Amino acid sequence: MSVYSDPERLREFASQLKAYNEFVEAMMASVREATKRLGETWRDPQFEEFETVLGRTRNLLVNFTIDTRQTVEMLKRDAQALEETQNVRLQGGGRS
Repeated sequence: MSVYSDPERLREFASQLKAYNEFVEAMMASVREATKRLGETWRDPQFEEFETVLGRTRNLLVNFTIDTRQTVEMLKRDAQALEETQNVRLQGGGRS
């Protein structure tokens, strides 16, 4: 079986995914702080309901960022392995 891909494109996508993750994490922190400030003046059952929904959403995003961090590392390893395989083929050491 042959795999055709560009290691640099994998690295570029991994870099973009990492940047997106960092953005999501920064936004989650910002929303968490804003919600805390909002809670200082908004004191009724609707705020509690809002916090509950926001908490569930935050948990989903935390799981997403954990999964994508792992994916970023996997993509980097795959790019390295693909590059090594391509180098072996270029040097005439491998047959497809």
